[in-house]
Amino acid sequence: MKLSIAIPTLNSSEFIDDCINSVRKINNVDEIIINDDGSNELDYSILERKVEKLISSYNLNISLYRNEKNLGGFKNKYVTISKCTNDYVYQIDSDNLAGLNTNKIFNDTFLSNLNSENFYLPSKVYVFKKNPYLSSLRKKYKVLIANKKFLLDKKEISRSMTDDEKLFVDVKNGWVFNLGNFIVNREYFLERMKIGFESKDLPLAADPIAMCYFWLKEDGKLQLIENFYHFHRLRPNSYWYSAGEEATKSVEYFEKKIANLNND
Repeated sequence: MKLSIAIPTLNSSEFIDDCINSVRKINNVDEIIINDDGSNELDYSILERKVEKLISSYNLNISLYRNEKNLGGFKNKYVTISKCTNDYVYQIDSDNLAGLNTNKIFNDTFLSNLNSENFYLPSKVYVFKKNPYLSSLRKKYKVLIANKKFLLDKKEISRSMTDDEKLFVDVKNGWVFNLGNFIVNREYFLERMKIGFESKDLPLAADPIAMCYFWLKEDGKLQLIENFYHFHRLRPNSYWYSAGEEATKSVEYFEKKIANLNND
């Protein structure tokens, strides 16, 4: 089985080389889909040139698309994944890099055992500003979420949020829902996120936690993959920081919704 890579972009052409170079050597990846959410003309032209160079240099199967108007992070990720053709998709943000062990993790056995009901998340993250690989050598840049395979359903998560039960090693429970950079069954994802994609008034600025909520609401499960990680870039002009107060409101809204899942 092969895997698709889904990369949503917005004025992030300067990072696309690093992102694609981190996934292009994954043996079981045969498709990279990039969908731009209305970048300015200069940034998009740079993105086009970089993608063309990557295709010619490495003979990669990359498709680049562009929305007619800005849709926002949640809806752009939905569109990006909808354009993938494989059953399973690894969605990685354009300013992040896949972990150094990703090719080893995405082996034939792993892919053949994926469960369409599970929303797969990393079990640790390395944060960085300039050098991602240096961050993996320093403990202070490592965020350990779980040191083993971890499967959670909505009852466990809702209870932990209500009772303030600590589930993870280095972070609060709510932090995990904002990880993003997940693996998912394409068909199930599109079906379960449709309510958010079609909504005109839901607060979707914090798209990762919104996606976790919609997944759990339909009795799906969250699974943290042991030793699966990515490098998360810290930058002041990221989508999260650009969303500002709207992102904070979105987190608060969906944290309450997750806490009340057992009452739905």
